[in-house]
Amino acid sequence: MNQKESTPTTADEGTKTTNTDTTTVDAQPSTSSKGLGLGSLSDEHLAELRASGISDEVIASCGAYTAYTVKDLPEPLQWIGRFNGAFPVLVYELQEAGQGTTWQVKPQPGSVVFADGRAPKYIGPSKDSGYPVPPLIMRRAVHAGTRRVLLVEGMKQALAVVSITDDDTAVYCLPGITSWQGGDAGPSPAFQLVGGLPTFIIADADAAKNRLVYDGAHGLGTLCRQWGASPVRFVNVPGGGKQGIDDVLANVPADRREEMLELWIKQAGDKPSQKRPPMAQVPTQPASTPQAGRMKPSVNAEVEPSVFYDTVDKAVYDKHAGTTLFRSNDKLVALDTRDSRKTLDAVDIPYFIDMAAQTIRVEQHMAKKVVTRPLTLTEASVISNKKRLSKYPPIEGIVETPILSESGNIICEPGYNTETRRYVDLSKDLEGFYIPDAPTADDAREALEMSLEPFCDFPFASEADRTRAVAMVLTILTRVVCSTVPLHLVSANNQGVGKNKIVDVASIIATGRAAPPQKIPFNDEEMDKVIFSALFAGRTLLTFDEASSGLESEALASMITAEEYSGRTLGKSEHRSVPNSACVIAVGKNVSSRKDMSRRTVPIELATDLVNPEARDGFKYPRLLEWVQEHRKPLLEAAHTMIRAWIVAGKPAPPSGYDTGGFEEWYFTVGGILAFAGRSDLMEGVREWRKQADESELEDLAHVAWLHRTFGDEPFLAFSAQKAIEEANVAHEFVPLPSELWTVENATAQRLGRMYTRFQDRPFDGYVLRSAGTVNHTKRFQVVRVDPDGPDDDHGDAGTGGDSGNGGGGTPPPAPEPTPTPAETVDEPADPAAPADSTTVVFDLETGDADDLQATDDPDFVRLAAYSVNGAEPVATTDIAGELIPLLERADRIVGHNVVQFDLPALRRRFGLDDKALIEAGKVHDTLVLSRLAAEGADLEHGLDAVAERCGVDGKLLKDGKSALKALKKQYGGYDKIPVDNTEYVAYALQDVRANVAVYNQVLSAALEAVSEDYLQREHEKMHALSVVESRGIRVDLAKVEQFLGEEAAVKAEIRAWLVANVGIPDKGKAPWTTKEGKQAFAEYLDQFGAALPLTDKGEISTSSEAFNGLAEQRADVPEIVELAAKMDKLLKSSTPASTIKKYSHGDKVYPSIQAGQVTGRLSTTKPGMTVFGSRNERLLRQREMILPDNAGEALISVDLSQIDARCMAAGSGDAAYAALFAPGRDAHTEMAIRVFGDAERRADAKALGHAANYGMGPKSFAAHAGISEVEAKGQLDRLHFEFPQLEYFKNHLRKHAEALGWVATGFGRRVAVGRSTAYTQAPAAYGQGTARDVFLEGVMNLPQEVLEMIRIFVHDEIVLSVPRDRAEEIKQTVMAAFNAVTLPGKDGVEVPVLSDSAGPAESWAGCK
Repeated sequence: MNQKESTPTTADEGTKTTNTDTTTVDAQPSTSSKGLGLGSLSDEHLAELRASGISDEVIASCGAYTAYTVKDLPEPLQWIGRFNGAFPVLVYELQEAGQGTTWQVKPQPGSVVFADGRAPKYIGPSKDSGYPVPPLIMRRAVHAGTRRVLLVEGMKQALAVVSITDDDTAVYCLPGITSWQGGDAGPSPAFQLVGGLPTFIIADADAAKNRLVYDGAHGLGTLCRQWGASPVRFVNVPGGGKQGIDDVLANVPADRREEMLELWIKQAGDKPSQKRPPMAQVPTQPASTPQAGRMKPSVNAEVEPSVFYDTVDKAVYDKHAGTTLFRSNDKLVALDTRDSRKTLDAVDIPYFIDMAAQTIRVEQHMAKKVVTRPLTLTEASVISNKKRLSKYPPIEGIVETPILSESGNIICEPGYNTETRRYVDLSKDLEGFYIPDAPTADDAREALEMSLEPFCDFPFASEADRTRAVAMVLTILTRVVCSTVPLHLVSANNQGVGKNKIVDVASIIATGRAAPPQKIPFNDEEMDKVIFSALFAGRTLLTFDEASSGLESEALASMITAEEYSGRTLGKSEHRSVPNSACVIAVGKNVSSRKDMSRRTVPIELATDLVNPEARDGFKYPRLLEWVQEHRKPLLEAAHTMIRAWIVAGKPAPPSGYDTGGFEEWYFTVGGILAFAGRSDLMEGVREWRKQADESELEDLAHVAWLHRTFGDEPFLAFSAQKAIEEANVAHEFVPLPSELWTVENATAQRLGRMYTRFQDRPFDGYVLRSAGTVNHTKRFQVVRVDPDGPDDDHGDAGTGGDSGNGGGGTPPPAPEPTPTPAETVDEPADPAAPADSTTVVFDLETGDADDLQATDDPDFVRLAAYSVNGAEPVATTDIAGELIPLLERADRIVGHNVVQFDLPALRRRFGLDDKALIEAGKVHDTLVLSRLAAEGADLEHGLDAVAERCGVDGKLLKDGKSALKALKKQYGGYDKIPVDNTEYVAYALQDVRANVAVYNQVLSAALEAVSEDYLQREHEKMHALSVVESRGIRVDLAKVEQFLGEEAAVKAEIRAWLVANVGIPDKGKAPWTTKEGKQAFAEYLDQFGAALPLTDKGEISTSSEAFNGLAEQRADVPEIVELAAKMDKLLKSSTPASTIKKYSHGDKVYPSIQAGQVTGRLSTTKPGMTVFGSRNERLLRQREMILPDNAGEALISVDLSQIDARCMAAGSGDAAYAALFAPGRDAHTEMAIRVFGDAERRADAKALGHAANYGMGPKSFAAHAGISEVEAKGQLDRLHFEFPQLEYFKNHLRKHAEALGWVATGFGRRVAVGRSTAYTQAPAAYGQGTARDVFLEGVMNLPQEVLEMIRIFVHDEIVLSVPRDRAEEIKQTVMAAFNAVTLPGKDGVEVPVLSDSAGPAESWAGCK
């Protein structure tokens, strides 16, 4: 019978073929020749499969057979029998993942030819046949023991891979490299099977040369990542042309195929090939030549319509999809170039007809000739309908800079990027763009300095505004990963300050050109059109000038918070939706905003007192924009280095507690990047600006305040308000109306009632309008006074001085009037007596410079005190000894921020206050300690302002948006020069106490939710012990400091000169050997000896010590290379910490700050940093010579906890077998070597494995750490898990707990924050390190007071003490006994002892080995 067959699928193309009218035999398929086994195949087909490297066992079980007749073909493919010469046909019976049985068949080559001239190699059922269209064919399914998944392009290729892999490798076949796309229905959900598994994609060899194959493989990788595969890698087959992995394996001896496949998998990379190939171009010929028209494919216009439409559609798609044509929502757009910039144009019907004419010849067959014609309007409309357009790649904008993708990659490859859905249009000045794979925090800080450089000459109103200028650039670069971002507003108080130039700087960095001038539209309708047209054209940066009249556009406000924007095209009335991936910058003088715009805006304010700012000179960069253009690449590299460093560090969160205006994603990303690089003030002062800039908010506030003055606390009706407004108007009295009412006549009861309902329960800076019930079914309202909302504040535990180490910042709270001066409070002191039952004193000191806390005994260092008794209004005093000290000694509770390590030590040192007795009596609550414990280790700021904002109360006092204290310091030339009776000085001190009173109960409750009362008390005692150590200081050898500085300078100068003279590196910059030019010089120098330095993962030349030393070992026969390596090794290891020692020295002493501020609670020692001395390499051990005992009669000793993290894990897990490794008298690493490897000589391997056990490493990270293959790493870890199952159970328990709650508790009950996404490695590490920290400080607390006062340094798990020489051994034993006496929290009765080692006595720390 005759029947019309639907479009079959062709695996070699991975797309649909055209519809075809075919005639088939009406019969069911025969099973006579199918079956399983080699006998079901013809000799030719069996030889073909064997020639592809497929084993007989796999051939027999794969479901392949030879069909000789129509009956042998599967029912949906029997139409193939109508083609002459199609038999015998090779049939593959397939199991489609998640969908059932389907088939692919291979007819004789060239026998099946479609209407468009194509002769497919493989054919499958059409999508409407009722049988699965195979995008994912199961060859070896995922099961519980699967360790990896291989996705292989090609039928025979997959079978060849199955032949040489074991049961723990799942193998799935892709009929074509684009078949995963699934057509209109999209990718199959069956791909979720890769979730949580390492996945390797094996495309054919032409991925390196065929853009479509490359993009298909790359897109498949993105899909696998979206389903949770990790990692996803691409196996680059070392073949040529279109060879598949089966072709390559067939040429490898059978006994080596498995080995070679494993090698290729091990070498698998992040991309389908080294470089994305260009799209193949069809050679062009002059139109006048006869051959010109024949180079395009053709289609007969007389064929069946569906075939015609499919053929033209495919021709246009194959040529233009992903290069010229894209999809924006449901519309087709074309990439064009206009004014040297890429842009997107809408493709209407005439446009599409033109593109089709350039792509395919439509042949109309006449009686005597064939003519070529364009598509008709109807034909073009059908071919470009929404359903057909859905297969085009979606595009969301054009970017002109490398950008951050959602997977954390920096996209810097030109062309369309499938992951970000952006077209990357990079200029030539970015050639050679490079950022390190794993930049450090130091790299991020250095990059931040470079990023700040273009903004050094601008008069920012605050440093936070300068930070926000850098954030403006980072926002553009990270826009892809943020669903919405705020508008950046550059505002100045005068003309000629440089606001437009700031925008040009950001625009040049991001796009390569200055921002095009665009006046802000005069009405909302035009704004709507401007926005839509810009987004439709793919613009990712919109700038509006002359915004001084205000930001009150509803269209703009809507666009800022929309992921898609629906609007009208400029000059048309057409409505469409487009993706919104743009950043918006506005510029103006003293710009205000109304309604919702203020919360959607981040300000960058410039301020100057100059009358004529344009007359300024002395700029560092007088031709700034030229400088930025010339340095665009290093500026972008710096920005992306910050981004990459943040990602590598695990994306640490920025300080919390800020009102981000709904842009949480943006603040987490941009704020996190800046905070990690050292700038945590992104949102400082923003909330206050929003209050002041929002005119509508101020108008509404004024009206609510008027209501309170008019009605007091009494309830009122909207009608009563109307009457009061009218009476005031008659009396010619001013009445502030709500922002939505323009005249008194508009102030009707009905309108007022609706507005008051919207105002209900909304805070208005000290007022709240609330419902007061109803009277006769009419709503009543009431205005009540409340404390104002908490403002933005500064962040930091320790400032630069003068204020208990709290710094400044925040917003100015309303201070009581009049403010009492110290003179008034001294002459008429407030009675410090409190109720007999309990007295709580909250206090704060104002001092000289905080760096002098331990360096001077001058009583005048403490200049002023403010205190509050039992929550009363605070008072100030300068009588520290006569008023404050007695009050504190009589108090039942003493509260303050950072008082344990600043205020109380200041009073102890200068006034003899026994702070130790007060703390041990449980009388002291430090809100800094409370805040840290309440935060559960989260990476938050804990300065008083930050805590106040999180609690919703006012923080520190400001002046002109800056810390009032810092402003006074600047005014008078130092904290110790501010007059103590200065009204602002006193007001600042009083407000600190007010803020502390307000936050105390909240942070106390939160802390007690996190830890017990006993732990809280113990933590205060531990912090007091740290203050004792801080007060003693460290004696340094100043001569050694200068010696080491001189040695560093001499080494660098000598080797630099040698490199310039002999290697040819440029003699410019701080470290020219690290620059691109320097690396190129190394390459050229080594090339003359036939040698080359290794490359990094990014393909850059490595200039590390390891790289040079490795090269010297390989080419020991070349003295020039050996000499170069020796000099570079010496150069790279010449840096000394002496510079930071010198910076913070007070005479021959330094007084480091010791804080428990790390996420795990471990100690950090700064100003100067001592952690660097913890390294055990010989160079830094020698640098310890700078650290001396207190005097000639003393010596230094050190005590170090041994394997403490591992011991904590052993006890906490309750794994008796693991705990046995740490029994007294046994070496844990040797014991593990025996248990795991059966070889005591492999102690070093066991040590590395123990590190992996403690930190939850997976095979990949352990392999990198131990320098072994992933296969070997997995084997060792599996053996470890077998030997110590309870340890593995405990780590998994910690991981699940962290994933669920975001924290784990140490063995002592203190919570440590763990990122849910990093819980696998971080949760075990947090427990081990956090518990070790508690053990360490418990040991310190066990020390006698005399010995505690001998401690000079904490570094890692080591303490260094200055002790009398004749008592050195005695004190060593005392310290070791104190540590060894700590009991590790254990489980199931498992006990693990604490063990410590000692060193010394010695003349310097260097001798404590």
